[in-house]
Amino acid sequence: MEGREVIVYEGRISSWLNGLLIGALVGAVLALLFTPQSGRENRQVIEEKTNQVRDQAVKLVDETRSRASEVIQRARGQMERSQELREENAILEEGVERTYDL
Repeated sequence: MEGREVIVYEGRISSWLNGLLIGALVGAVLALLFTPQSGRENRQVIEEKTNQVRDQAVKLVDETRSRASEVIQRARGQMERSQELREENAILEEGVERTYDL
């Protein structure tokens, strides 16, 4: 069940990132259409906004990678614990079989 949660979570991040980028693009286009600035000023604004969006995207990617790494580490720990429990269960089953054989 936990694997499904990870897939849903990743889908939400992807959707959110797409929305962020599309929103930034639409906002930039609208700002250019309705601004009374010169071409030079518009290019400077575009450059600044592009840098801001890029920085936000890089930050989001870094946060997503960090969270994904945490999820992977947690999953590995759970897999290891599951293997330990299977081994302990096998030992207990063997002990129960020996008890019945007596």
